[in-house]
Amino acid sequence: MREIPKDIDVERAILGSCILSKPAMIKCIKSLDEDSFYEEKNKLVFKAIRNLASEGHEIDFISLSNALGAMLESVGSNYLTTLPNHVSSTSGPVIDTYIDLLEEKKSQRKAIELGSIITDMGFNGEKDINEKIREKAVSFTKIEDDEVGMKEAFDGMAEQEAQFKENLAMGKVMLGDSTGIKKCIVWRK
Repeated sequence: MREIPKDIDVERAILGSCILSKPAMIKCIKSLDEDSFYEEKNKLVFKAIRNLASEGHEIDFISLSNALGAMLESVGSNYLTTLPNHVSSTSGPVIDTYIDLLEEKKSQRKAIELGSIITDMGFNGEKDINEKIREKAVSFTKIEDDEVGMKEAFDGMAEQEAQFKENLAMGKVMLGDSTGIKKCIVWRK
């Protein structure tokens, strides 16, 4: 029997990094979601970290315990305190590597799920199977594209803001923006 793609050690290292380093936490929140994690308690901890950060709270053991509330029993308060022990470094390149590993495992799990759905359709004698397979494949790809698009949009926001401030300071008029969206933004000094 083959194992589901996962890397629990990397999941724990990511969560520990989020506890130890605000820059690492921000990078992880921008790049990952709960489905990036395989282990259920790691999904819960990441969701709590993301929710705390979105509300402007610091991430520490007490705030995490409180954010988890009743779910803390399923995670275990001792588990939270062990997460930083899995961190070798919170530097950008290390975090990027961890993020890439988790995203690769997530994509592999999605491919297995899609394959399973298609296999079931074949065994169940589905009618119009080619069209249904195409729809499932498109929806799978769309999910990936949407996630990538959101990450790219989020990354581009800081650049857009800097360009806007620069143009505003110089009194320039700008039509449209670098996203290619057809709109007209006009400002004057």
